[in-house]
Amino acid sequence: MLTLIVNAAQAIAERITPERPDKGRIDVMTRRAGDWAEIGIRDTGGGISRENQPRIFEPFFTTKDVGAGTGQGLSIALRMITENHRGKLFFISRRGYRYELFHPPPA
Repeated sequence: MLTLIVNAAQAIAERITPERPDKGRIDVMTRRAGDWAEIGIRDTGGGISRENQPRIFEPFFTTKDVGAGTGQGLSIALRMITENHRGKLFFISRRGYRYELFHPPPA
């Protein structure tokens, strides 16, 4: 989850300019969805461009400048959530990012 929150903060930081000094917002929501725990993370960043959406969970894919990102965070988060916890991770890109994490109950 920390990776998702860090990505949200970075997306907000990319939008801050002298003309738009708004600090942005990150919302973390939780709820029970049947037998699953749902965790949603939403921010006021710029969103994920349509051309990058199919690739955001690929290892080493980044939209950041060289040296600013390794492109491993989301691929590791996806693997940990799906393989280690048998959960689901997906995103909805509208106004800003929104990641949804579904975690099954403990066995």
